[in-house]
Amino acid sequence: MRFSGPHSAKPLPFKMGVPAYDVFPAKLWSRMRSTAVRADALMYWNYSDPRGEQILREQIASHVALSRQIVCHPDQVFITGGYRQGLQLALTSLGARGGTAWVEEPGYPVGLRALELAGLTVSPVPVDDEGICVAQGIVSAPSAVVALVTPGQQAPTGVVMSAKRRSAILEWAIANDASIIEDDYLSELKLDGRAQPALASMNNGERVIYLGSFSKTISPALGLGFMVAPRSLVPGVLEATTMTAPAPNRTTQLALAEFISGGHYLRHLRKMKAVYSERRALLAREIRARGFDVEEAGLALILHLSNAVDDVALAQRGVESGIAPFPLSPYYHFSTTPPRGLLLGVSNVHGQNVDLAIGSLDRVLGGF
Repeated sequence: MRFSGPHSAKPLPFKMGVPAYDVFPAKLWSRMRSTAVRADALMYWNYSDPRGEQILREQIASHVALSRQIVCHPDQVFITGGYRQGLQLALTSLGARGGTAWVEEPGYPVGLRALELAGLTVSPVPVDDEGICVAQGIVSAPSAVVALVTPGQQAPTGVVMSAKRRSAILEWAIANDASIIEDDYLSELKLDGRAQPALASMNNGERVIYLGSFSKTISPALGLGFMVAPRSLVPGVLEATTMTAPAPNRTTQLALAEFISGGHYLRHLRKMKAVYSERRALLAREIRARGFDVEEAGLALILHLSNAVDDVALAQRGVESGIAPFPLSPYYHFSTTPPRGLLLGVSNVHGQNVDLAIGSLDRVLGGF
């Protein structure tokens, strides 16, 4: 299954994992980029810090303290090229090759594949309405060395991990000398109520490697994310970063530091939450009015289909019709009869294109 449509193009309606292209303060960002280019031009007399620019790491440490209740030193923050590079660095630093990893079922296909490529055996652990079922993970793979979880907003279900499950997985990690990789998937854009503090902020959170990204809050084209490493792992992460994946794009780092320090990032997040809430409500209302069965799941709607439908082929047909739904079944890696459906991203569907988008969806579904 291909995980993306055409690259470097304006996102199609229903595209998952991209922010609203019409909401970002482009003029402000352009001005900050120009300032950063001039500043960077005066810094070419030395190598860049492989961890990332100090000013950006300081701003991120302050931001996660405020928004995710994570207390950390800037030296624990590493700038990455996004979620995938952060996950690779985490696994390299842990020396986890040859071990077993818990993975959510259903779960993000890219995360699963990254674990496999890192030489781990993956053990599926089911997800219910409280998040990952820790007790079942202990039964199926008690000696796992790492668990990859999305407690803030699970993909694709949108479920938030309960306090009970958070305590349970941290207790398991402490008891078994295991590590938890927290993919903080869209938690800052949680539309229903207040976001829960990060798993890394809790007691025993020193077992947690926290991964964040600016791809879904600013732009995937930014190519920046970050890791907050436990103090005990900082030397190993620094070595892996220096040798294999130093922080990218110093100019963009400098611009992003100014964007955060000026309060623009927090204002942008607040604006996006309001816009996305409106767009999700609009899309859900319009789709249900046409007789479709949809369920809210974070920044997406899940359109449930009959198990006889090939949702992968249906999604490809959608792209050919100018929309970009994503099939549900690839999130179920270990099921022989995965549920079928389409994930409909809400970020770039609005009053001006909603009728056209749903009309195209209706025509695509009409052929199945």
